Amino acid sequence: MVELSELTAIPPDFDAPNLALTGHTTLAKMSNTSAKAAQLMAVPSMRAVLGPAKAAQLMAVPSMRAVLGPAKAAQLMAVPSMRAVLGPAKAAQLMAVPSMRAVLGPAKAAQLMAVPSMRAVLGPAKAAQLMAVPSMRAVLGPAKAAQLMAAPSMGDVLGTAKAAQLRAMPSMRDVFKGVTLPPLVQRLPVSPHYPFSEDEGGVRPENEGQILQETGFLELELLKLEPDLLSLLQGARDALKTSNPDRPRHVLVSLRELVTHVMHLLAPDDSIQIWSNDTNCYYNGRPTRRARLMYINRESSSGALAKSGDAHVSWALALMDALNAESHVISSRLTERELCALVIWTESLLYSILGKYL
Repeated sequence: MVELSELTAIPPDFDAPNLALTGHTTLAKMSNTSAKAAQLMAVPSMRAVLGPAKAAQLMAVPSMRAVLGPAKAAQLMAVPSMRAVLGPAKAAQLMAVPSMRAVLGPAKAAQLMAVPSMRAVLGPAKAAQLMAVPSMRAVLGPAKAAQLMAAPSMGDVLGTAKAAQLRAMPSMRDVFKGVTLPPLVQRLPVSPHYPFSEDEGGVRPENEGQILQETGFLELELLKLEPDLLSLLQGARDALKTSNPDRPRHVLVSLRELVTHVMHLLAPDDSIQIWSNDTNCYYNGRPTRRARLMYINRESSSGALAKSGDAHVSWALALMDALNAESHVISSRLTERELCALVIWTESLLYSILGKYL
């Protein structure tokens, strides 16, 4: 007789209709010396292969029907298998593809599996929003997308080193950040730099249109001379718009440094030493502010413009003295109109200096 535990492993070519026979008929057929009965008797039982402990453990695992319930188990069983959908050949081909674990190894595969998903990082809403963005293929169509993907990259054309060098260069947006270019460049009206108006309790310069035209030129010429100077000019203008109680000092210090740097760039020490050896032009071995202004105005130091050149130098020195004096006091004594006037006069001085020089 055959033990019931030995019936768990049925060979693939076992005569299937025999399973429908009654118990007596089955035992009778198994008692025959037929080839099929002998083959079945030779199959080792699950208990013999795994051992008593493993066999008992495996038998204790609940079935899919017990876990999911009859309805869910029936629904899952109704799903067609990969073999049924793809066919035997395709299914065999897919099964032959090595797994990620086989290609990368256990450690790499585990590391890759530990990377959080886009949904985990962004959250369900953001991930769904990102997934809803149409792909390049959907927008351009298959042909255009394939053509764009086939285009060589900047790295392919220039080489890795050149491409990296080009990426490291500041963009035009970085260079011109905070700069208001004149209408000739941007083809748009220049925005007012002075926020004061009668309604806001301040003042508006009477010659605002002329000032805006001059400041547009001023920005462009400062950009040619030294782009970093634009931050000083913009810093003074921005400070003028704030409600900071110490804003007069911020405005005047920016203006003073701006004028000083422009004068030193247009009238460097070595150029003045070649131009003049007059001891009145130097103090402690360095050119004075008057000497630098005279050097910048040297083309107007003779003829009909001589007096106007001298007057311009004197006016510029008086303005710089005012900027220095008012930037060192604890509490500013300047009125709103006077502070705005100092900004206008300083920009006018820079406009005249750069106009003469360039």
